[in-house]
Amino acid sequence: MAPCSWLMIPFALLLASSGGAVSPQVWYISSASDVEKGDIEGLSVGDDGGLTLAPTLEDLGETEELFIWSLEEDRRGRILAGTGNQGRLFVKEGTEAPRLFFDSPQTQLQSLAVDTQGNVYAGSAPDGIIYKIGPDGNGNVFCHTGETYLWDLRFNREGYLYAATGPRGIVLKIDSVGRIINKVLDSPDAHVMCLASDGRNGFYAGTDGSGLVYHINAQDQARLLFSATEREIHTIAIGPDGRLYAGAVAGRRDQSPSPSSSSSASSSSSPEREPGGVVYRLEPSGAATKLWTAPYPLILSIAPYDSTRMLIGVGPRGVLYWLSTEGRAQRVADTGESQPAVLFKRTNGDVLIGMGNSGKIKQIGQKPGLRGIFTSDVQDGGLVSQWGRVDVRGDIPPGAELRLETRTGNKKDPFQDWSPWQPLGGANRDMVQSPAGQYLQVRATLSRTEQSRSPMLYGVSITGQQVNVRPEISSTRVSRYRGPSTPSRSEQQEDQSSEQRPSRTPPTPAAIKRTLMMLRWGASDPNDDKLVYDLYYRRVGETQWKTLVQDLTRTYFVWDTEGAPEGLTVVKIEASDRPSNPWTTAMTAERVSDPFEIDYTGPTIANLRATVRPDGAVLITGAGTDAVGTIREGNYSIDSGEWLVFFPEDGIFDSPQESLNFVTEILDPGEHTIVVKLTDASENVGTASVVVTVPRP
Repeated sequence: MAPCSWLMIPFALLLASSGGAVSPQVWYISSASDVEKGDIEGLSVGDDGGLTLAPTLEDLGETEELFIWSLEEDRRGRILAGTGNQGRLFVKEGTEAPRLFFDSPQTQLQSLAVDTQGNVYAGSAPDGIIYKIGPDGNGNVFCHTGETYLWDLRFNREGYLYAATGPRGIVLKIDSVGRIINKVLDSPDAHVMCLASDGRNGFYAGTDGSGLVYHINAQDQARLLFSATEREIHTIAIGPDGRLYAGAVAGRRDQSPSPSSSSSASSSSSPEREPGGVVYRLEPSGAATKLWTAPYPLILSIAPYDSTRMLIGVGPRGVLYWLSTEGRAQRVADTGESQPAVLFKRTNGDVLIGMGNSGKIKQIGQKPGLRGIFTSDVQDGGLVSQWGRVDVRGDIPPGAELRLETRTGNKKDPFQDWSPWQPLGGANRDMVQSPAGQYLQVRATLSRTEQSRSPMLYGVSITGQQVNVRPEISSTRVSRYRGPSTPSRSEQQEDQSSEQRPSRTPPTPAAIKRTLMMLRWGASDPNDDKLVYDLYYRRVGETQWKTLVQDLTRTYFVWDTEGAPEGLTVVKIEASDRPSNPWTTAMTAERVSDPFEIDYTGPTIANLRATVRPDGAVLITGAGTDAVGTIREGNYSIDSGEWLVFFPEDGIFDSPQESLNFVTEILDPGEHTIVVKLTDASENVGTASVVVTVPRP
């Protein structure tokens, strides 16, 4: 690929589309958190999501122990590793594998320090003993501290050894023959976890319990410098700018304590659900800046890396980050394990990494590697899509190369029936060659020669377009129009547009014609295309559809059936996505309603007769008929009184013809007018009346 240099565009595989299949989708690959969802090998990730070749991460060997608690380098350039759970000290010389150097009776060698004569001092647990080991590997007890844990050891310029301990949270000063001179710090917390030289013959100390940072000056006077929101300051280091950097493990001080939780955390934790650990930058005055919040909860180790950056080990994902003195973070490497427990910068500038859950020693160099690969997370196009042009934004210097490949599939798992990886093609080598598919992955390979600088990939955008899919009509409903009203929630969801919605001001009953029918339907489009609707009708038994209305944009229609023939009728609804697609690819769905009656003629009543019974009640007989639908209700009224219910002769109104045979209540003597009313299923009404005289007894 030709050298290029563009401004950065976000790299998140975020879908940007103006809506509908006619508008192409554009996927962007952007923010650092989104890039980290993919697989990253040999690349560093900037806080802006940019990718560049990372320094080489090298395995230096295994100790065959479970933990590496501490690392040091002696006067001969040998690497020393204090381990657990068998309390052994290992040494690595040159290219040789690590070998056992000293075997203590303790379970943990938690801290190491080297004096000016090359002797190694190892702080152990659980008995709190410091061992002194000579350059030949012979060692003996140097000091019984009376504590349980010896979290850190540091020498001052006069050769005094300072020990950070637990569980009483004190720092001890020890002379050259192993005598405890005094307690230079007695904190309220259970553990003093870490020490760092201030460059002026004093030290900084961080605690677990209240998240405190102390300064111990050259006169062994301690003062509280900073109190963090978090409960544990697990690691501290002096940065390239001379300021102190403190790593706090996530977890507020009001949470239940768990001493050294960061050291015993399991790789099965769920870091995405926890708050992130924090790195603070402290001035000598104690003024603190919350410099960076990690994406994972454990800030396990900090070491200076170069003139502007620190190296941060984060768990439980085992990721290494660069952090500039101004707070810009860049993911450097994934160790492939869960706990980069300790970092140590060697005299040659390389940084050693002691793994807290495998006993391995790793090393990260100063130069970028020669090759790195990023494979994006699986991206879902929603539907099968045809992918097109790829726009690359980066900086590819001479001697470097950026290669992009894609693959597609119709299952989310890329290892099941996906297409093979294919490089971009076309005249400008910027077109996806993978077949259409719902799911897409992108793979970027960055490489360089020994003489060239690293390429940088700032962003990728990929254009695609969904294959058009037929709309769907999920339901139809036909009912008599009762007038404007607030629709139900389901009706609101089915209605794509509020335009042309009738006024919601309730009209008077007289304003509503009985010939009005409300047609409603539910419709959707898998491509989110805009839809229009055409409505047709015909009577049951007919074959020709008649046009009712076309190009509706809403999912309801009020139909005045006054001009339509009476009888059993159906309506066909056609939904088309033609507003969002060319006519050659537009698609249509249709659905026919259940049959319903168009009926605006009321029932008729024939042969209505009234016969007075001896008790004064009246027997009413006759026949009711409806030409179109079913008679549903019968009522009668005497002398314009209230309407009273009656049933037909067979006891139920359920057919177009009904025999009337019912008895009124006992009437007073004299003349009475009885009106009989029948109502059909369409609420049409037919009436008839009869006059009857009830004689006096």
